[in-house]
Amino acid sequence: MNIMNMKNLWISLLVMIGSVTLGFGQGPHHPHKKPTKEQMEKIKEAKIAFISSRLNLTSEQSQNFWGVYNEYNESRQTLHMQKHEIRRSLRQHKRGKKTLSDNEIKQKLTDMVTLKEKMATLEKNYQQKFFTVLSPNQVLELHESEREFMRTLRDKAHEHRGKRHHHNPEDDE
Repeated sequence: MNIMNMKNLWISLLVMIGSVTLGFGQGPHHPHKKPTKEQMEKIKEAKIAFISSRLNLTSEQSQNFWGVYNEYNESRQTLHMQKHEIRRSLRQHKRGKKTLSDNEIKQKLTDMVTLKEKMATLEKNYQQKFFTVLSPNQVLELHESEREFMRTLRDKAHEHRGKRHHHNPEDDE
Protein backbone atom coordinates (compact mmCIF):
# COMPACT_ATOMS: atom_id res chain seq x y z
CA MET A 1 0.00 0.00 0.00
CA ASN A 2 1.49 3.33 -0.98
CA ILE A 3 1.87 6.25 1.42
CA MET A 4 -1.03 8.26 -0.06
CA ASN A 5 -3.45 5.33 0.27
CA MET A 6 -2.25 4.70 3.82
CA LYS A 7 -2.76 8.36 4.70
CA ASN A 8 -6.28 8.31 3.22
CA LEU A 9 -7.08 5.12 5.10
CA TRP A 10 -5.88 6.65 8.38
CA ILE A 11 -8.00 9.74 7.80
CA SER A 12 -11.05 7.59 7.00
CA LEU A 13 -10.50 5.42 10.07
CA LEU A 14 -10.10 8.43 12.35
CA VAL A 15 -13.28 9.97 10.97
CA MET A 16 -15.13 6.68 11.46
CA ILE A 17 -13.78 6.26 14.99
CA GLY A 18 -14.58 9.90 15.74
CA SER A 19 -18.17 9.48 14.59
CA VAL A 20 -18.55 6.40 16.76
CA THR A 21 -17.11 8.07 19.85
CA LEU A 22 -19.28 11.13 19.28
CA GLY A 23 -22.25 8.78 19.37
CA PHE A 24 -21.29 7.68 22.88
CA GLY A 25 -22.12 11.14 24.11
CA GLN A 26 -25.69 11.30 22.88
CA GLY A 27 -28.37 11.64 25.50
CA PRO A 28 -27.87 12.07 29.25
CA HIS A 29 -24.32 11.81 30.48
CA HIS A 30 -23.24 8.48 31.83
CA PRO A 31 -19.48 7.95 32.22
CA HIS A 32 -19.64 4.24 31.37
CA LYS A 33 -22.44 4.29 28.81
CA LYS A 34 -22.23 1.25 26.57
CA PRO A 35 -22.13 1.83 22.83
CA THR A 36 -25.16 0.80 20.78
CA LYS A 37 -25.10 -2.23 18.48
CA GLU A 38 -24.77 0.14 15.53
CA GLN A 39 -21.77 1.86 17.14
CA MET A 40 -20.19 -1.50 17.95
CA GLU A 41 -20.64 -2.56 14.32
CA LYS A 42 -18.92 0.64 13.15
CA ILE A 43 -16.05 0.00 15.57
CA LYS A 44 -15.76 -3.57 14.30
CA GLU A 45 -15.70 -2.36 10.67
CA ALA A 46 -13.05 0.24 11.48
CA LYS A 47 -10.96 -2.35 13.33
CA ILE A 48 -11.17 -4.79 10.41
CA ALA A 49 -10.14 -2.08 7.96
CA PHE A 50 -7.32 -0.96 10.24
CA ILE A 51 -5.93 -4.44 10.83
CA SER A 52 -6.30 -5.38 7.16
CA SER A 53 -4.33 -2.33 6.09
CA ARG A 54 -1.59 -3.00 8.61
CA LEU A 55 -1.19 -6.74 7.93
CA ASN A 56 -1.15 -6.41 4.14
CA LEU A 57 -2.86 -9.81 3.78
CA THR A 58 -2.87 -11.80 0.57
CA SER A 59 -6.35 -12.91 -0.55
CA GLU A 60 -5.60 -16.47 0.64
CA GLN A 61 -4.36 -15.22 4.02
CA SER A 62 -7.41 -13.00 4.36
CA GLN A 63 -9.80 -15.91 3.76
CA ASN A 64 -8.05 -18.03 6.40
CA PHE A 65 -7.21 -15.29 8.88
CA TRP A 66 -10.57 -13.61 9.52
CA GLY A 67 -12.37 -16.80 10.56
CA VAL A 68 -9.62 -17.60 13.07
CA TYR A 69 -9.41 -13.99 14.27
CA ASN A 70 -13.18 -13.61 14.73
CA GLU A 71 -13.31 -16.85 16.72
CA TYR A 72 -10.40 -15.66 18.88
CA ASN A 73 -11.90 -12.22 19.38
CA GLU A 74 -15.28 -13.65 20.40
CA SER A 75 -13.65 -15.94 22.98
CA ARG A 76 -11.51 -13.07 24.26
CA GLN A 77 -14.56 -10.78 24.56
CA THR A 78 -16.42 -13.43 26.57
CA LEU A 79 -13.53 -13.69 29.03
CA HIS A 80 -13.25 -9.90 29.26
CA MET A 81 -16.95 -9.58 30.00
CA GLN A 82 -16.69 -12.19 32.77
CA LYS A 83 -13.70 -10.39 34.25
CA HIS A 84 -15.55 -7.07 34.05
CA GLU A 85 -18.54 -8.52 35.93
CA ILE A 86 -16.31 -9.81 38.72
CA ARG A 87 -14.54 -6.44 39.02
CA ARG A 88 -17.88 -4.60 39.02
CA SER A 89 -19.19 -6.81 41.80
CA LEU A 90 -16.04 -6.31 43.90
CA ARG A 91 -16.14 -2.52 43.31
CA GLN A 92 -19.77 -2.40 44.42
CA HIS A 93 -18.79 -4.28 47.58
CA LYS A 94 -15.94 -1.85 48.31
CA ARG A 95 -18.26 1.13 47.81
CA GLY A 96 -20.87 -0.33 50.14
CA LYS A 97 -23.45 -0.80 47.38
CA LYS A 98 -23.31 -4.57 47.67
CA THR A 99 -22.41 -6.86 50.53
CA LEU A 100 -20.31 -9.92 49.87
CA SER A 101 -19.28 -12.52 52.40
CA ASP A 102 -15.62 -13.41 52.85
CA ASN A 103 -16.26 -16.67 51.00
CA GLU A 104 -17.88 -14.80 48.09
CA ILE A 105 -14.95 -12.39 47.90
CA LYS A 106 -12.49 -15.28 48.03
CA GLN A 107 -14.39 -17.06 45.24
CA LYS A 108 -14.49 -13.96 43.03
CA LEU A 109 -10.75 -13.40 43.47
CA THR A 110 -10.12 -17.06 42.66
CA ASP A 111 -12.37 -16.75 39.61
CA MET A 112 -10.38 -13.71 38.50
CA VAL A 113 -7.12 -15.68 38.58
CA THR A 114 -8.81 -18.53 36.69
CA LEU A 115 -9.98 -16.09 34.01
CA LYS A 116 -6.44 -14.72 33.67
CA GLU A 117 -5.18 -18.28 33.20
CA LYS A 118 -7.86 -18.91 30.57
CA MET A 119 -6.87 -15.70 28.80
CA ALA A 120 -3.21 -16.78 28.74
CA THR A 121 -4.17 -20.19 27.37
CA LEU A 122 -6.37 -18.57 24.74
CA GLU A 123 -3.52 -16.26 23.67
CA LYS A 124 -1.10 -19.18 23.47
CA ASN A 125 -3.46 -21.38 21.45
CA TYR A 126 -4.47 -18.69 19.01
CA GLN A 127 -0.94 -17.49 18.51
CA GLN A 128 -0.19 -20.96 17.17
CA LYS A 129 -3.27 -20.79 14.94
CA PHE A 130 -2.22 -17.37 13.66
CA PHE A 131 1.23 -18.76 12.79
CA THR A 132 -0.47 -21.24 10.46
CA VAL A 133 -1.96 -18.41 8.34
CA LEU A 134 0.37 -15.45 8.98
CA SER A 135 4.10 -14.88 9.02
CA PRO A 136 5.71 -14.17 12.42
CA ASN A 137 6.10 -10.51 11.39
CA GLN A 138 2.39 -10.33 10.57
CA VAL A 139 1.49 -11.86 13.95
CA LEU A 140 3.67 -9.24 15.63
CA GLU A 141 1.99 -6.53 13.54
CA LEU A 142 -1.44 -7.92 14.50
CA HIS A 143 -0.69 -7.48 18.20
CA GLU A 144 0.70 -3.99 17.66
CA SER A 145 -2.24 -3.02 15.42
CA GLU A 146 -4.78 -4.15 18.00
CA ARG A 147 -3.08 -2.09 20.70
CA GLU A 148 -2.79 0.94 18.45
CA PHE A 149 -6.43 0.70 17.36
CA MET A 150 -7.68 0.44 20.94
CA ARG A 151 -5.42 3.30 22.05
CA THR A 152 -6.76 5.48 19.21
CA LEU A 153 -10.35 4.57 20.05
CA ARG A 154 -9.80 5.26 23.77
CA ASP A 155 -8.04 8.58 23.04
CA LYS A 156 -10.87 9.70 20.77
CA ALA A 157 -13.46 8.79 23.41
CA HIS A 158 -11.50 10.67 26.12
CA GLU A 159 -11.01 13.62 23.78
CA HIS A 160 -14.74 13.75 23.09
CA ARG A 161 -15.64 13.46 26.79
CA GLY A 162 -13.18 16.24 27.60
CA LYS A 163 -14.71 18.57 25.02
CA ARG A 164 -18.20 17.75 26.23
CA HIS A 165 -17.41 18.48 29.87
CA HIS A 166 -14.99 21.37 29.47
CA HIS A 167 -16.58 24.55 30.77
CA ASN A 168 -15.37 27.73 29.17
CA PRO A 169 -16.19 30.81 31.32
CA GLU A 170 -16.25 32.97 28.19
CA ASP A 171 -19.36 31.05 27.09
CA ASP A 172 -21.25 32.54 30.06
CA GLU A 173 -20.89 36.11 28.82
